[in-house]
Amino acid sequence: MLRFLAVTVLWLALQGYALAGDVVSHEVQEGESVETLARFYGLTAENLARANPDVDLKALEPGLVLQIPRASSWPRHQVEPGQTLWSISKLYQVRLENLRQANDREGDRLLVGEELLIPRQGFPTLPTGGWVEVTLTDGRKAWAPVESMLAPAGRPLTPPELVSLARRLIGTPYRWGGVSPNGVDCSGFVQEVFRLGGYGLRRTADLQFADCCEIPREQMQMGDLLFFSTYEPGPSHVGICTGPGLFLHASSSRGVVESSLEESYFAERFLGVRRIHEWHSPPPPEDSQAQLSN
Repeated sequence: MLRFLAVTVLWLALQGYALAGDVVSHEVQEGESVETLARFYGLTAENLARANPDVDLKALEPGLVLQIPRASSWPRHQVEPGQTLWSISKLYQVRLENLRQANDREGDRLLVGEELLIPRQGFPTLPTGGWVEVTLTDGRKAWAPVESMLAPAGRPLTPPELVSLARRLIGTPYRWGGVSPNGVDCSGFVQEVFRLGGYGLRRTADLQFADCCEIPREQMQMGDLLFFSTYEPGPSHVGICTGPGLFLHASSSRGVVESSLEESYFAERFLGVRRIHEWHSPPPPEDSQAQLSN
């Protein structure tokens, strides 16, 4: 038995993981598979199987708890003023309990400057310049210039960076239920821009309204979400603030355009300003406020 444990510890060390017992529990969610979990945590399917020898991984059921060995390849985050475990878990799109386990935390108190291990493989990045291989919908391989790619950011973007990303979608046609450059509706546009920027938002305008922090109109900043009551009572239209009284949104008649709150249609239907939790504490970087004042 001791020899078996020694071999197991050695194997984990050789695979780049922490020593035996250093694991994170993961509760399987709807739609997750061995392949998606392996990619998320930077493992192989074989790694995952070895860590869970008594589990049939071919048919994962929601609610099943798996053991994930902590990997040295997981990224680290240096705590900034005002950040909490909850806000950091949202920033990197990981479960709060996983973040606690990965860092041996029972409480949520953090010290500015300390480093936390983030239980995920990290955000994908693209090389600079040149061409990248892509897979078409029919499975064939193709090549595209990096400059033309819209891929998830390698880190969570700042508000000005996210607005710059959103501007790349100006001219995208309107499509009810659309969430791609081939066509978007208002909340689909917002959800996709924030996804590419490293943040998670739910799909519809009313859910996005409910999930974000209320902000007084006079404190509106770049990257905030502006909501309107249009075809039905409550938040039924949403856009992204780009400057004082300006916002990008998916218009049903014009596609993705920039509009002003001074336009009578929007002035009469304006409902309020909301900010994602990750930018509410701490406040957005000073450069976003500077740009808004220009």
